[in-house]
Amino acid sequence: MATWFDGGSSSRTASNLADALYYGPTPSGGDDSADIQAWIDAAAVSGGEASLGPGTWLAQGLVMKSGVILNLRGGTLKLNNSANTDLIVTTGFAGLTGGVTTGGPTGFAIRNGTLDGNKANNTSGWPLRIYGSAYRIDDLEIQNGNDGGCFSEWGTGGTDMEAQWTNFRIHDCSGPGLDWRGPHDSQFVNGLIFKNTGFGFRTSVNATSEQITNVHTWGTEHTYGFHFKTPAYTVNCVAEGATTANVVLDCNSGAWFGGAVYGTDTGAEIGFQFGLDSTARYWNIQGTRVYQFAVAGVPIRYEASGGNSISILFDAFPSTPTNIYTGTPGTYDDIDIKCPQSPALALWSRRVKYGEEHIYGDSGFRALMLKTDPDEAFIQILETSTNSNASTNGARIMARDNGSGKTQLIVRFQSGAVQLLATEP
Repeated sequence: MATWFDGGSSSRTASNLADALYYGPTPSGGDDSADIQAWIDAAAVSGGEASLGPGTWLAQGLVMKSGVILNLRGGTLKLNNSANTDLIVTTGFAGLTGGVTTGGPTGFAIRNGTLDGNKANNTSGWPLRIYGSAYRIDDLEIQNGNDGGCFSEWGTGGTDMEAQWTNFRIHDCSGPGLDWRGPHDSQFVNGLIFKNTGFGFRTSVNATSEQITNVHTWGTEHTYGFHFKTPAYTVNCVAEGATTANVVLDCNSGAWFGGAVYGTDTGAEIGFQFGLDSTARYWNIQGTRVYQFAVAGVPIRYEASGGNSISILFDAFPSTPTNIYTGTPGTYDDIDIKCPQSPALALWSRRVKYGEEHIYGDSGFRALMLKTDPDEAFIQILETSTNSNASTNGARIMARDNGSGKTQLIVRFQSGAVQLLATEP
C-alpha cells in the first residue's frame, strides 16, 4: 500500500525521504487543503493511504473518496477560521444526501487523530459528513462542530454495506453528536459521545439493525442521549444525564442489554421513554441498572408502546422518584422492576404484565396481585365494578361489593350464573 507525502516541499520540515516516511509530512501553518486533497486524490487511484503527521493541519472542504485511508497519525485536522463549511465530505455528497441510492464512495477509512470543527471561529459546518458505505472509523476524535459532529447516510438494500466505528469520541458540538441515517447493519464499539447539543446518538431514516456495544452518552447538553427512530441493538451501553430522556425508543423492534441509565438527581429526567414521534413496540430491555433520578424524575415514560419486555434493577438513591413510570403501558408490555434499596418501592419487585390477560401492579388499576411483598405469599383480588360472564367452558373468580360496603368473592360462569364463595364479615 502506498503512503503519500510531500517529502521534498520547502513548506515541510522533513529533512529527507526517510524522515518523511517515518514521521509523515508536517503542517505548513497555513491552509493545507490543496496538499491534503492532492494526497487523497493520488491515494484514490491505487487504493492507498493518505498519511498526515503530528501537529494541527488547517483545511476545509476536503473530499473523501473510495478506497482511501486517511491516516492522521496522531495529528489534528482543523477547519479553517471563517470557512463556514464542512471539514470533510464524501465525494458526490450534495447530490446524494436525502436519497435512497446505494451510491457514494465505499471502502474508505479515517483513523488515528482528531477532526476539529473549530466552532469558535465558524458559523456553520460539520467536521465530517458522509454518504457512503462499508467504511471504517477507528481511533478518531470528532469535536467542536458548529452544526454537529458527524452526519452519516446511505440508501437501502445492497450487500457489504456496513460501516464500522471503533474507539471513537464525539463531543462539544453545537449540534447532534452522531446523526446516523445509514448505512444499515453497521457496528459501533467503544465510543464516548458527550456534551453535544440536542441528541447524542440518533438512528433514523435508512439506519436499521445497528449494533452498538460499550458506547456511553453523557452530558446535560443532550436533550436525548440515545434516540432510536430505527431498530438498534445495544450491549453494555450507558446513557447519563440528558435533560429530557436518556434513551428514547421511538420505533418498533430493538434491544438494550445490560449497561446503565441514570440521571443527575435534578429535574424531571426520564430513563427510558417508549414512543415520542412513533410507537415503540417489541423492545427487549434486560439486565439494566437504572438509578439517580430526582423526585420529579421517572425511570420509564410511556407515550406509545406495546409488546415490550422490560427487566431492570432500579436504585432509588439519593432521592426517591414519585413514580416508577408515567403514562400508560401498552398491550402486552411486560415489566419486571427490582428495587431492593427502597422499602417504599419494594412492592415493585414483581412482574407486572399488561394486556388482555392482565396482572396489574398499580393500585390505580383493578388487579390480581401475586406474592406482592418479599416476606409474604398470597393472591389478592381487588373489587371490580363490572362482572362479565366467563368465556365458553370457563369460570371467573372475582371480587365485588355486596352493596353494603362488604367485599364478596364470587365465581361467575359463562351463562351468567354466580356462585357466592365468601362475604367479608
